[in-house]
Amino acid sequence: MSEILHLITRKHPQFLVYAGDDIMTLPMIALGASGIISVVSNLIPDQIVSLVNASLKGQFDLSREIHQRLIPLFKILFIETNPSPIKTAMEFCGFASGGLRLPLCSMSAENSQLLHQVLKEFQLIKGQEIK
Repeated sequence: MSEILHLITRKHPQFLVYAGDDIMTLPMIALGASGIISVVSNLIPDQIVSLVNASLKGQFDLSREIHQRLIPLFKILFIETNPSPIKTAMEFCGFASGGLRLPLCSMSAENSQLLHQVLKEFQLIKGQEIK
C-alpha cells in the first residue's frame, strides 16, 4: 500500500491508477485510485459498480458496508489461480465461460464445493448441486 500511495501522490494528473485485485478496491480508491480492473464484476457487476461509485464519492460508510459484505466472494474467487474460480463460478451461475488453456486446470473438487457453497449463500445459484 505504501508503494501505491507513493505512486498516486506523485503521478501526472492524467495518469490513472486502478486496483487490480477486487479486495483492494476500497482501500486503493481511498488512497486516490480511479477504480478497479475487476474479476468479481463478471459475476456481480452491479454490486462492484456500487462499491466503486460509493468509494469515488467518498461515501465510505456505504462502501465499507458493500466491501465487507463481498469479502467472502473476493476470497473464494481467488482460492485458486485466476481465472479458474471465476470461470467455474460463471458456469455454476448458468453463464458460458469457455474452457481453460494449459497450464491452467480445473479447480480441485474440494475448492469447487466451497465455491458452490459461497455462491449459494450469496443467492447467485439456487439449490442445484454440482454435476
